[in-house]
Amino acid sequence: MKKTICTRILSAVLSFLLAASLVACTTVPDPSAEPSGTTTPSNTLLPPVTPNRVTYTRLKPSGMIMRELTIKAGLGGEKVVISQLTDAHLNYCNEEDLKDPVLASTYEHRTWKKDNASLGNLQNTLKEAAKDSDLMVITGDLYDYCSQGIIETVQEHVFGKYDNILACLGNHEIVRQMQGKVEDTMTEEQIREILAGSWCNDIYYASQIIKNKVMVIAIDNSSSHFFAEQVPLLTADLQKARENGYVVLMFYHIPLLTGDPDDNFKAADSEYYSGNWSFGTEVGHNLIGKYSIGADKQIYDLICNNGDIIYGTFCGHVHGDFYTEIHAKTAAGEEIMIPQYMIQGTVYDRGHFLKITIE
Repeated sequence: MKKTICTRILSAVLSFLLAASLVACTTVPDPSAEPSGTTTPSNTLLPPVTPNRVTYTRLKPSGMIMRELTIKAGLGGEKVVISQLTDAHLNYCNEEDLKDPVLASTYEHRTWKKDNASLGNLQNTLKEAAKDSDLMVITGDLYDYCSQGIIETVQEHVFGKYDNILACLGNHEIVRQMQGKVEDTMTEEQIREILAGSWCNDIYYASQIIKNKVMVIAIDNSSSHFFAEQVPLLTADLQKARENGYVVLMFYHIPLLTGDPDDNFKAADSEYYSGNWSFGTEVGHNLIGKYSIGADKQIYDLICNNGDIIYGTFCGHVHGDFYTEIHAKTAAGEEIMIPQYMIQGTVYDRGHFLKITIE
């Protein structure tokens, strides 16, 4: 009897020591630790994904906040640097705009950042981001609403000043009535025609290859939907990237659902946010995910079935620094996570941007 008890005790002690050694040998991300700013994906793209992959640096003397993300893709040679800005929300009407009852009412009632109050933030952030960037990508809501005054402002200070910019539409660009009391008779399609004539790239889809290493894709989902004409374009680009060994980064405005039941977005900066955000219940959009149909489902599936070449997706819209992981697969059918980063809008503080370095 005593021998049996001793054997059980010895077995329990050995089990405890084995479990402890396994825990000690496992790297568990510490949410309170200093962000490292680096990822460790190899060419097989199985990175340990944690919110600590982005660092936060307050640039001086400008006071703006720069995030830094390093993707170790094993490309060798010269680095590729891409900067993301989002949600500048320029709010301005010129004299001609004010003759239009819809825009006049918007101008009267939409007082947040009125008269281009956020332009200084945007100018300073672009100037800082342009110093090291091979490309700058704006992920929507550059306009607070569509007016000729804002179009002219952007032409002068953004599109006409920098030639290394790609830009996605946001949900604010495709409307003219913003808290105004006069109903707009202009359709979204008509507004899109105006935007198409003044935007820096195709408003639905644009891609660019940087240093024969990185493919950057800017795709429109500003109305919480993708479009049928985007499907063959994305299909061809992903095939080209696979054939040539390009790292693919995708940019859009509204985040995608991830495949998690709760779709909780992790606060990526504890200085500004605490806890997580259940995206599915908070935003109030019919968001694109695995249960979507039509072009939404086709684009979503293309992303999820190319997890071995899509190293990250980047968006705005939520006006905060959040992080989540899209459940995806490699070409061989292995499960993998694609990081999805959301960043704070340029409109806030003295400006925000994310500096992405691909090595």
